[in-house]
Amino acid sequence: MDTNLTESSSAPLTETPEEISRRRFLEKLSIAFVGLCTAIVGAPLVGFIVAPFFRKVPEKWVRWQAR
Repeated sequence: MDTNLTESSSAPLTETPEEISRRRFLEKLSIAFVGLCTAIVGAPLVGFIVAPFFRKVPEKWVRWQAR
C-alpha cells in the first residue's frame, strides 16, 4: 500500500483567495449567468403582475337622453 497516496488524499485542500480552481470558477460563473437570466425573464413578469395596480381607470361618462 502506498502511504503517500493515503496521506495526500486525507489532507484537507485549502484554497487561498488568490487560487481558485477551474470547477469553482465555472460554478460561480454559472450561478451569475442563471441570476442574469432570471432577472431578464423576471422583470417583465413582475411588471405584468404589478402594472394593473398602477394603471389609472378611465372615467366614462354616460349621457342621459330624454325619451
